[in-house]
This record gives sequence, structure tokens and C-alpha cells, in this order.
Amino acid sequence: MSTKDSKPNLSHSQAIEIVKRLYGLTVSVIRPLPSYDDQNLYVATSEGAEYVLKVMNSADSQNITVIELQTHTMNFLHQRGLPAQTALPNLTGQLMSLEEFDCGFGTQKYLVRLLTYLPGTTVAKITCSPQILYDVGKMAATLDTVLLQMDHPNIGVLQRKDFIWNLSSVPLLSQYIHVMDGDPVQKVVKAVMEQYQTQVVPKLPLFRKWAPFALITASIRCGMEVISLWQLLRWCGSPGFFDSGLHSLWGSGLVSLLASQAHHEDFGSLGNSPFLLLLSPGKTPLTSSVVQEWLNKRNTTTVAKFLDTSVCGGVNHGDFNDHNLLVKPDGPSKYEISGILDFGDMSCGYFIFELAISIMYMMIENPNPVDVGGPVIAGWESVFPLNEAERDSLYLLVLCRFCQSLVLARHAVIQQPENEEYLMITARTGVRHLCRLWELGKEEVERIWFKSAAQFSQP
Repeated sequence: MSTKDSKPNLSHSQAIEIVKRLYGLTVSVIRPLPSYDDQNLYVATSEGAEYVLKVMNSADSQNITVIELQTHTMNFLHQRGLPAQTALPNLTGQLMSLEEFDCGFGTQKYLVRLLTYLPGTTVAKITCSPQILYDVGKMAATLDTVLLQMDHPNIGVLQRKDFIWNLSSVPLLSQYIHVMDGDPVQKVVKAVMEQYQTQVVPKLPLFRKWAPFALITASIRCGMEVISLWQLLRWCGSPGFFDSGLHSLWGSGLVSLLASQAHHEDFGSLGNSPFLLLLSPGKTPLTSSVVQEWLNKRNTTTVAKFLDTSVCGGVNHGDFNDHNLLVKPDGPSKYEISGILDFGDMSCGYFIFELAISIMYMMIENPNPVDVGGPVIAGWESVFPLNEAERDSLYLLVLCRFCQSLVLARHAVIQQPENEEYLMITARTGVRHLCRLWELGKEEVERIWFKSAAQFSQP
């Protein structure tokens, strides 16, 4: 089924009927909102509330477990103080409903949710100061960190193999590169894809997606009594992040215990603590593959299966862009982030992917796009400092995201020519930024970014 044939296009009268039938609410105002491949409608009710009626495309509506998990994630973040939408239960108590409609392509099933409406202005419509860019980086890292604490029986579905928008799937762009035939930018895109294979792929094992407290949480749930506190601390690269993350889960007692042992490479058993020492061979980074190898050698298949399928490691929002972030005024000349929208591209991924995506999208409307990276990196590293491999790959990962946006937007326009204006919002400007970054080169861009990040301080 093509994207065009799966995107819903309900009339306002149909949408009003749905809200009344499913939620018992009377719509007084309704208007369309932008959307890539779903249908979003703003609705105000006579009861005085505001919502977003979100109707998923019929293709994604078949992945009920994924949509349910996205809905759970939004609620989870909201409960922990992050500005995410939540879903309103319908009259039967469900957070979503599978409805049948004929949108001109025959009767199909579409998942329907009524989400809270978050007022604010999209980042795309403001002039972004270094401070708001810093806040974007910090919020992206905070979101990924908080999601490590999320527990759900179906979290494994976020391991979306070959999900085209995940930065692990850059090689899959070869299926769509023909849409750029005749465009000189195609040469740059192909070169970036080649460098991804030669320069990024070898470093993937060094990228972090398992955070210390995620591994320890998995260990506790499975009854495993061995964990590498020392390697986890070194691997994380930031005692401050390590301590603060654990503090929120287990309190100052355990944090104090860990802090007191942090400077000893061989401290053996921690007395009555359930945590024992496990050093990975040769003190290599403790990645998921190292943990898996260790578990397999000890025949702990139940735990190994749990770590493989139930804890997917880092969870990325995956689309932290200037149209999915809302801000509101904070004083006469400042803004603060007031909303995080659209979790449709959420998947398991390396933390560095989230940062690269955030930088790329913050460049789109900025009059000085190359200068964007420094403040965003500074905000990110205030929560989660980068390791050497991640820093060395960031430039190319940002280019890769530009390539994904450009190629997949061109492909989507073929499927939805009537939606070209919205689909090409990022790509039209992004092509200039891609070529500019490519022209400047890795060394110069990194010099600008990391020098700015090092000098940045909050006012």
C-alpha cells in the first residue's frame, strides 16, 4: 500500500462524529494541523477543553503494540515532569480505538486517539538564541535518560529493524536514491553514505545505548547479582551523570556507596551489597554485546533473553525537530520548552543519534546554521557527556540525517504530491545546509562546534 493510500483524510463532519461517539464530547471548533503521514486535527469542545484528534495512517494502525507503547511513553514522560502530550480515555476506558472509514481508497482501519493540546509556538517560528538551543540539547538528553527508567512488557518492539528513519538504517537509502537522479546533490549524498559505512559503522560498538542504571535495573529484575560498577562508571564517562541517574532510582545510600568505590579498579565484593564486581576483558567498554557474552558463558539464558528483548537500551524520540518542539515566553526576551510532540519515530538507538538529529533540525531555520551545534552539544553534555567515538562521529551523523530527510522527502512527495509543501519543509533548506557542511569539512565544523560548546555557559 502506498503512503498516499494509507493517509487518512477524514472530513470535519466525520471527525466531529468520532469525538462525540468515542469521547462524549461536543466539538465547537475544529481545524487541521500539519502532519507527515497521519491526520491531526485541533478540536475545542463546548465543555471548554482543547485537544488534538490524531488519526494514524492505516499502515501504522496495524502496529497496535507500537502505538500503544508510544502512548504509554507520552504518559510516562508527562508523569515525570516532561512536557509531553497524554491520551484521553474514551468512553470505554481505552486510550485508543481502531475505527473503520472510507477515505476514498476503500474501507480501512485507522487508530484514533484524542491527545491533550499543548499551547505554544513551534521552535521553527522563533529566532533561536544560544540559550534555547542549549535547552533543546539538554531536553533531548534528559528525555533519553528518563526513558531508560521506563518499564513495559512490550518495550522490545522498539527494536524496529530496518526502520528507515533510524540512523542505523542509512545504508537503506540506496533503495530510494534514484529519486535524486539528475540532481548534483546526489553525489554528496552517495559520498556521505559511503563514509557512513567506512567511518561510522566500525565505531557503532563504541556508541552508548545502555546506561548504567538501565543495566542495573535489568539485573535487579532478573535476580542477577553481578554488575560491573567500575566499567559502567568509566563507560558512562561522567560520575555526575552516573550519580544523578542512580540517585533518582535508589537514593543517596547507594550513590554514596558507588561514589566511595569509584576510584578503585579492583574492589572485589562490596560486602553485603548485592552488587559484585565484573570487569569486562581487557577493560573494554561494557557494551550490550560484552554483557551478552558474559551472560552466555554463565548459561544465564533467561537473563540474556530478557536483556535482548525486554530492555532495548537507549530509546530515541527520533524526530526531535523544530516543528515537534513547542516553546512559550519566559520573560520579555526568553523562551522555555513547553511541549514535545510526535513520538511516531521512537525506536531503540544510540544516544548519539538523538543528538545528531537534534542538531540537524535546529539548523534548518537558523540564519547561522553552522553555529547551532555548539550550544546544542553543550546542553546535551550537561546531562550526558560524549565519549571519543561519539564526538568523532557526530559531524557525519548530522550529514546522514540531512541525507535521510532529503531523499525520503523526495520519495514521499511522489507518493503524496498534494502534501508537497509540508513534506519538503526541511528538505528545501536542508539541501543548502548539507552542501555547506560538506564544503566546510569535518575538521572545520568540529572546530566550530566543540570550541563553542566548551565556551558556552548559561547566563
